[in-house]
Amino acid sequence: MRVWHRVGSSGVLHAKMLAADRHTALLGSATLTDRALSDNIELGVGLRDPNVVEPLVEHFHWLLAPENNIMRLA
Repeated sequence: MRVWHRVGSSGVLHAKMLAADRHTALLGSATLTDRALSDNIELGVGLRDPNVVEPLVEHFHWLLAPENNIMRLA
């Protein structure tokens, strides 16, 4: 597992995305902690359309590319 931080910012990104491949992804707000899963009201959506998932995956690849200097490993 890798944790990324936005370069030059102390803010955090709240949305989460889990991509199984370029066809299937889960996009939501749930933090995977005991308290978040038992006490919070969270929302997520399963995506199974490559026309939607692939651009999201590409965007995350772009955000994480070192040459773009947007995110860095924690």
